[in-house]
Amino acid sequence: MPSNDVIQHHLSIFFLSPNTVALRIKDARSIPEFNFFINDPNFLRLIINFGETRSRIAYLKEMKIKCTSLSVLCYKPEQFIAFLQQGLNMHRHEEVTKFIQQLLGSHSRRIGVNLKKHVHHRCVNLSRIEDNYEYLRELNFSREAIINAIPVLLYSRYLNSQR
Repeated sequence: MPSNDVIQHHLSIFFLSPNTVALRIKDARSIPEFNFFINDPNFLRLIINFGETRSRIAYLKEMKIKCTSLSVLCYKPEQFIAFLQQGLNMHRHEEVTKFIQQLLGSHSRRIGVNLKKHVHHRCVNLSRIEDNYEYLRELNFSREAIINAIPVLLYSRYLNSQR
């Protein structure tokens, strides 16, 4: 549930009926790309602009852009067009770090520091990171071991199984 501070920054949520908000949250949970942002304070922006952000996700999939940030999905139309013209297929560092911190249940600064050492950490799809995390946990790797070798989350499951 969003905090009062988050709600104060997204007051337009009150223009939607509670049923609309509940339906949009339910729909958002069914879209894998939205699930990565569910704990983000700006998730309300996705709910407020749900139709637009959903069509943007579909368009980005069509364009084969797999890495995008929550802020891009909520950009104003002219900003979104500028993003598309740049052709960037990457997340923001902060979003990747926050996602991995939530995944690992740790707010260790080492996660962000170690991620920055890997040149392409912003270009890895969040679903791949989550899949690799689950795979490593199935192999009984501890969270601490994963934090110490954070780049292992960035490689595909196949490459990790070959090592």
